Amino acid sequence: ASDVEEDILDASDIYAVVNDSLERHANEAAIQRQGLALLYNLSIRGEGMPSKLMSNGCLRNIIKAVENHTRNPQVLSPALSMLINLSDTVECGKALVEEKTVNLITHAITLNVENLKIAIVGCNILSVMCQKSSSKRKNGFGGIEAVVYAMMIHYSSEYVQDLGCGILSCCSSHSFMSSRALLDIDMFDIICKMVEVILSAMSGFPRNFQVQNNAIMALSNMSKFEENIAVLNTEQARMEIVLNKTMARFPECQRKCKEVLEVMVAV
Repeated sequence: ASDVEEDILDASDIYAVVNDSLERHANEAAIQRQGLALLYNLSIRGEGMPSKLMSNGCLRNIIKAVENHTRNPQVLSPALSMLINLSDTVECGKALVEEKTVNLITHAITLNVENLKIAIVGCNILSVMCQKSSSKRKNGFGGIEAVVYAMMIHYSSEYVQDLGCGILSCCSSHSFMSSRALLDIDMFDIICKMVEVILSAMSGFPRNFQVQNNAIMALSNMSKFEENIAVLNTEQARMEIVLNKTMARFPECQRKCKEVLEVMVAV
């Protein structure tokens, strides 16, 4: 945007006007959708826009929109997109790693995961959240569950598979795994599904280096937890075929592939 255009926007106080409308009509989906779409368009007009939006208190109403319209993809899509755009600001960055916000966002994504647009923007926001979480902080079982289901449902979307493998390759996304994993049926089930979607992504997009590299990184991270090796071994035959193909196509992945295969053989 030109300086003149920004001066006009500032003079009109449009940020405060839209934010006030979102607050006054918190339960009206149509107004939320239109208001959030306008804020999104404003947020991409220049580097200084996110800070201006934050200074007008927009963050609270964006999160409130996710909370009030959890089952409405038309509201969720611009709301989550806004959180991605604002994530570099200090206030939003802190909010995205708070347990309440993490649970709210992952719940909303899970409820609407069959919608490809929500799956994509959802994986994008989860990727941001994962990167902002320290290795000491749990990213949350719900977050992993949302990613896994997005990958299962949208198995033909290379973009979803790429994003999903990237999230699963983050160390913080595996910090929830513990010695209790195999004692918890739901946890055991989701870990099995993690292995399944990772192998499916590798098989589905064998020429995508990023998918292959992140997928093998995720398997390598999983193999560091003794409790997960039994799960990996349930797919040993398939794992050997897929990983051998990856090593043949991408020599730079050989070391991690061999590490995973060696851990399985050693059991």
